[in-house]
Formats: sequence, structure tokens, C-alpha cells
Amino acid sequence: MFTVRKQYKKDGEKHDFFIVPGLESLHKTIDGVNYIHTSVVWAARGFYAGVGSEKAYYQLVNAGLVADRPKRSMTLKSAVKTFIKNLKFLIG
Repeated sequence: MFTVRKQYKKDGEKHDFFIVPGLESLHKTIDGVNYIHTSVVWAARGFYAGVGSEKAYYQLVNAGLVADRPKRSMTLKSAVKTFIKNLKFLIG
């Protein structure tokens, strides 16, 4: 994939620059508008999901490309069930 090579702020908004190999074959200019190939967009979303961006993560989840992580309450519920099961084993 690719990694962030440079970051800067313009008008209070953060911008990231990436190095993307073969970019000239991954974009087209139609009527003066630049269009990028979807693989670059998904690679960027994957990068941001990897660094903890919730928005990028849920875009990948909603597209069906990654499974959603377990909810915190479900993890706690499993821990409580395991604790009770172990306690019953020790008592009984």
C-alpha cells in the first residue's frame, strides 16, 4: 500500500500527501476534472482505519470489506459469564 509522506495544515484543515506507485495509470482527466481509481480511495481508507480513524473504519465495515469489531458491552458480558461459570466450578 502506501504511507503518509508529508502532512500540512491549510485554513485549519489537515492534508496528507501519499506516494502512490503507478498513479499515472490510476487516474483520468475528463472535462478538466481529475478522477482517481477506486483502489486508491480504498487503500487510503484502509490506511486511515489502520491508524484508528473511526470514519474510515466504518466506511470499510459498511462496504463489507472488514468485519465490525465486537461491541464493548458484548465483551463485558462474555467476561461476566466466564467469571460466573468459573465461580460455580469453584463452589460446586
